[in-house]
Amino acid sequence: MLTLLRRPVAVDRLTNGLLEGSASGLMGLAFPAIVSTKSTPFWQPLGSQLAKDEEPGGVFTLGGTNLTLFTGEIDFLNMPSGTPTFWLLTMSG
Repeated sequence: MLTLLRRPVAVDRLTNGLLEGSASGLMGLAFPAIVSTKSTPFWQPLGSQLAKDEEPGGVFTLGGTNLTLFTGEIDFLNMPSGTPTFWLLTMSG
């Protein structure tokens, strides 16, 4: 099990109507430049912890792929250069 101690949890603001359709934001996945609590986002220290061989439950993969969980190709998208703030991706419909 991965454990992160003393992680603050807060809602900075709620936004409705930001995007059309079923797309929504990612709570808790902000980059340090915009974290309202001024703390390290929970997902950054996870990379420094070693993964266990097998744990019951779901899967949360950062920085890699598990080829047993999908077929086909992955379409990677480049993130804007510079200091990361928001997760900015081009969307079309």
